[in-house]
Amino acid sequence: VDQKAWDDYCVSEFGCTSPRTNDAAKLYGDRVKNVGQELGCSIVDSFELLGGNGEVSEYGKNLDDGLHLNEKGNGLLFDGLVDVIRRDLPDLEPNDDFVGKEKLKGVSRQGKYWKDLC
Repeated sequence: VDQKAWDDYCVSEFGCTSPRTNDAAKLYGDRVKNVGQELGCSIVDSFELLGGNGEVSEYGKNLDDGLHLNEKGNGLLFDGLVDVIRRDLPDLEPNDDFVGKEKLKGVSRQGKYWKDLC
């Protein structure tokens, strides 16, 4: 969380600041990771992927309004998710559905966008 950018957004939209902080986001993420590890789940550490442990001037480049991901941040998260899928669930690895390719494993990238489904 880029707290200054997020507070600026909240003040402009809602007239007040937000209690959300980067430290609180890290604590929450750490708890989620711990639960995932206890359950034997694959984990995508979005806080680490987005550089949350670094300087706000760097990880803030991945955020649109100080809280929500922008295009760059979404790309980093997507790449991290695909890396975990390739490592832990290779049968689900996204593929490109080339014509003439038999017995293709994984999830098609030729599906519809969410905006086209709604």
